[in-house]
Amino acid sequence: MQDVCSDAEMVRLVQAAKGYDSAAFGTLYQLYSDKLYHYLLYRVGNQGVAEDLTMEVFVRLLEKVKTFSFGQRRPVPAFSAWIYRIAFNLAIDYHRAHRPGRMPLPINWQEVDTRPGPLDQVSLGDRFERVQQAISKLNVDQQQVVILRFIEGMRAKQVAEILDKTEGAVKALQHRALVNLRQILREENP
Repeated sequence: MQDVCSDAEMVRLVQAAKGYDSAAFGTLYQLYSDKLYHYLLYRVGNQGVAEDLTMEVFVRLLEKVKTFSFGQRRPVPAFSAWIYRIAFNLAIDYHRAHRPGRMPLPINWQEVDTRPGPLDQVSLGDRFERVQQAISKLNVDQQQVVILRFIEGMRAKQVAEILDKTEGAVKALQHRALVNLRQILREENP
């Protein structure tokens, strides 16, 4: 299965999923499961929890797909925003239940497939952990923007749809997040 599908194919898949077509759900799972898993892994920092939450996204998809409508938006970005919003809400719920206060980003850098040599990996791991710790000091909205824009590689418009904000608000959050990250990293390593 290819990594993306056309708008027409997305409309067909969602309509079939609304009729509880198992093949359509299978295709949606193939299209989104890996992306959602990696997104959730960044949000919760635990492989097992990320796997469980990924499965929960698809359970919620099954339960709520009949309520989804494309409206005036393009189908693929609209559906992607909707399913990432489900994942976002599950991550928020997880952190509320397990970690009061600011949502940290405990990422195990060893789970990231970087493939440099052993000495490079230690250096990369140290840098990754410093950046991860700096990201965890941002507020939740700034964390979301950084993860979705730079780790997931989404466009500002897609992030805006997921976070239910304007594109301008996302760009402002991104700018502020990068300024804050730069300041945090300078303070930790002058």
